Amino acid sequence: MSVTRARPAMIVCIGVYAVLALVGATTHRSWMSLVAMLALLTALLLPALVARRAYAFVAWPVLALALVALASSGWLGVLMDALPAVINGAIAWFFGRTLMRGRQPLIAYFIATIEGRDRLELPGVARYARWLTAFWAVLLAVQASLLALVFCFAVPGGLLVALGIESSIRLGGSFYMAYAHIGCYLVIAAAFILEYPVRRLILRGVPHSDPVAMAAQIALRWPDLLRNWHRGGP
Repeated sequence: MSVTRARPAMIVCIGVYAVLALVGATTHRSWMSLVAMLALLTALLLPALVARRAYAFVAWPVLALALVALASSGWLGVLMDALPAVINGAIAWFFGRTLMRGRQPLIAYFIATIEGRDRLELPGVARYARWLTAFWAVLLAVQASLLALVFCFAVPGGLLVALGIESSIRLGGSFYMAYAHIGCYLVIAAAFILEYPVRRLILRGVPHSDPVAMAAQIALRWPDLLRNWHRGGP
């Protein structure tokens, strides 16, 4: 199986993770959380496994055993609840570091790679790409901070509760579960949808590509995009 043909399997694994992570968190069934994490681990390592990278064949069983150990000790649920904050923070950092001097903003890199460098030379496109990269970095950083705050002080299910530490700050655990596993992704989806009319308003004299098609291209080609990025991208 080629890396390209493995992408549908990766999408399925991510879908399994999303569903079982939510159900496992709300029903407190540890086996669902374990299967969800194994699905996520498989999705992350699948390109390397398909490419027959030696490290992937070592990493998968080692990390899978670590997840089983966490599930047995009762800490897997805590790890899963921390993941949304970690994921949002990591992506925010990824966007933000491309705004450093001498680098190409990540959105500009996507545009140049998928639609061609000529599009970046259209009036206002390069500047808007930088602004949009900054917007996503800030939005995801704010979400990561909020998720981390609620995760620490959520009752029940928060980190301090798991550690047996009493705190005067007590935030609703049910709110955290809903926001962490559904709400934060709805915020991202809403921002993505609203960006299109804003873009059309700001860049009125520029032809606009279909945002759904653009997102699909990024989703389908993200392993290649990341590989090229590490070889000299932004």
